Amino acid sequence: MGASRKELLFRVGGVIGLALLLVFTMWTRQRSVTANHEGGDAVKEEHDHSNPAEHGDVKGGELSSGDVELKPSGKVVDGKRVVDYEAFKFGFSPDPLVVFSGETVVLKLKSRDVEHGIMIPEVDFNSPIPPSKTTTKSFTAPVKPGRYPIFCSTYCGADHGNMRGVMVVVPSEATEKPHHK
Repeated sequence: MGASRKELLFRVGGVIGLALLLVFTMWTRQRSVTANHEGGDAVKEEHDHSNPAEHGDVKGGELSSGDVELKPSGKVVDGKRVVDYEAFKFGFSPDPLVVFSGETVVLKLKSRDVEHGIMIPEVDFNSPIPPSKTTTKSFTAPVKPGRYPIFCSTYCGADHGNMRGVMVVVPSEATEKPHHK
């Protein structure tokens, strides 16, 4: 009976030890992600950008009165909006990215410096932006006009957590109807 009790204590101790190791690992990982968002020099870390609240004041939202009068980014080629879109430490250009609701948007992605990424959660768009190379990716703009956050999805330096932009989606009829002031 003494041997089985001793074996049981070893098993329980092993399970408790593994649980503590798991908790410690999760705690360390969370501290690393928090350090990235606060400008610390933590290790390269991919993290979830699907929650805009984690990124300060950039949130999806209603258009302001001046947004409807913004000039769309890029140009229309074969019925698609084509935009040369650049990433750099620590921003995007053009910013804001202005598109019409429901249109197909083709981004010609280029980095001016290091590898970046672009994520637009509202349209489930995520793509790497390698340096020294242009990549072409497309998505369909939301039908609902509004302001939508854009994030860098690849750790690119100390201020990565603050690298964000905005996509402004204006109603497609904005070009068809005259504005009354």
